[in-house]
Amino acid sequence: MNSGGRLDSGWGKQYSGAYGTNFYIGESMITYGGSGIRAKAGAQHRIEYRDAAKPPVLGGSVTPAPTLVHNPLLTGYPVCGNLEIDQDETCDDGNIADGDGCDSDCLTEP
Repeated sequence: MNSGGRLDSGWGKQYSGAYGTNFYIGESMITYGGSGIRAKAGAQHRIEYRDAAKPPVLGGSVTPAPTLVHNPLLTGYPVCGNLEIDQDETCDDGNIADGDGCDSDCLTEP
């Protein structure tokens, strides 16, 4: 989430109970300083992430603090060209061009 971005479930109509926000992260999650995630009073946030090597990076404010849960059973969602080797990729050079050793599907070229 970019700086200044907001996800706010603390306004508008609220339902009874301690509902909060559940995030399921197949590859990576980054929030930058100046961003925020907020839930109503008494609610909670839960972030489940697939790859233990890529836990969420939370640079903004998350209120209340989330519960982080490593869940390797989540499905990965590879994003070719993001400089991260995601599920089913063998390389990721930051672009989706063929002919440079890493093809447009982020597979190593022969």
